[in-house]
Amino acid sequence: MMDDQRHMVLSVFWHKNGGLVSFLAKPEDVCLSTEKKLSKALKGYGYELEGFYEKNLCGKKACGFRHIHTIKGIEYTSEVTQIMQGRVCYTIYAYSRSDNETENRPVLNEILDGMKF
Repeated sequence: MMDDQRHMVLSVFWHKNGGLVSFLAKPEDVCLSTEKKLSKALKGYGYELEGFYEKNLCGKKACGFRHIHTIKGIEYTSEVTQIMQGRVCYTIYAYSRSDNETENRPVLNEILDGMKF
């Protein structure tokens, strides 16, 4: 959607975990670590954690969290979802203006539901 007011930003990142980490770390631990780093980075932007969640993506357990933050007076709702595939951790960041969250939610759900490895 090419609209500077009504849009959603979706980014996917991946990284390989080290040998020992990939065997010992649980998805919940990775998610908690990501939330801690993100909350620190967004400290000056009114970061507020809304909560953690689990969902099924690609037939696997995925963990995530939702939060809000404000940039230049605009409130954003963000959802961060992480899923492990072997030694690789995929992180999906979705950002939307809070005013548009209800409208964008079905689009995000459709994207996540259509994911495959």
